[in-house]
Amino acid sequence: MKRILHIFFVALLFLVLSTAGAFSAEPSTIDITILHVNDTHGHILPYLKKSINRKIPVGGAAQLAAMIHDERIKNPDGTLLLSGGDMFQGTAVSNVFRGKPVIEIMNYVTFDAMVIGNHEFDWKQEVLTTIIHSADFPFLSANIVDTQGHYIPDVQPYIILERKGLKIAVIGITTVETVTTTKPDNVKGLTFLNPEKILPPLLKEVRNRGADMVILLSHSGLDADRKLAKKVDGLDVIVGGHSHTAVTDPVVVGTRLSCRPDVLDYILAFWN
Repeated sequence: MKRILHIFFVALLFLVLSTAGAFSAEPSTIDITILHVNDTHGHILPYLKKSINRKIPVGGAAQLAAMIHDERIKNPDGTLLLSGGDMFQGTAVSNVFRGKPVIEIMNYVTFDAMVIGNHEFDWKQEVLTTIIHSADFPFLSANIVDTQGHYIPDVQPYIILERKGLKIAVIGITTVETVTTTKPDNVKGLTFLNPEKILPPLLKEVRNRGADMVILLSHSGLDADRKLAKKVDGLDVIVGGHSHTAVTDPVVVGTRLSCRPDVLDYILAFWN
C-alpha cells in the first residue's frame, strides 16, 4: 500500500511541508501537523517589535493560543505541539515569578513536549526542577547527564507519541554551548554530550520500539542542526531553536534518509 505523509509546521507563521513515500499502487494519506514554538523568552504579553511593526504590538500568549486552536481544529487527531526551548527567562513578568506564568500558559494550551534550552538553567537547577514538576508535559534532553551518567531527574531523552496510527518519536537535544552561556554554577555536575555520538543508539532504540517517524527537537541552532543532519542518518525531521534564525522556508538537507519502508523519502526540515 502506498502511503503519503503530509507534514504541516506552524511556528508563529503557517508553513507547509509535504513529503511522500512509496511502495505500491493505491495511496493513503496521513496528515501530521507539527506546531512549534521556540525562544519566547517570557514574552507572554504583546510587545512592540520594530522590525515587524513600529506601532502595533505583536505576539503574546492570547494570539498564540488562538493560532494553536485554529490549527488543531484543522487536524485534531494528527497535531503535535512542541517547544524548542528558552521559554521562560527574559521578561519582567516571567523573571519575577521564575517562569510560572509561562508554564501555566503552556499547560493551558497543552504542549506535548519541550526540549531544555540553555537559558532554562539561568535560575539554577533547583528552579528548573520546580518548573519541570509544574508542567503537564514532558521535558526532554538526551545529551545532558550528571556525574553518574544519569539523565536529569524527571527529564526524558525522548517520548513516543501516536497520531493517526503513526508512532512518532521525539528526541530532545540541548546545545553543548550551555556550559558557556549560563553561569558555571548553574550547570555544576552536569555534562552536555556530543549529539552526534549519542543519537545513533537512541535512533536504533526508538525504531526498535516501533517508531515510524523520528523528530529531533533541538535547541542547538540552525548551523548545528544542519551539520548534524549531514552526519546522523535516520532523522526524519528537525525542529529547533537557540539561534533565533528567521527561516522563511524549510531548510532541506538531502531528500532521502534512512527510514522504515513505510515512511521513506522524508524531507529534512528545520524551523529555528
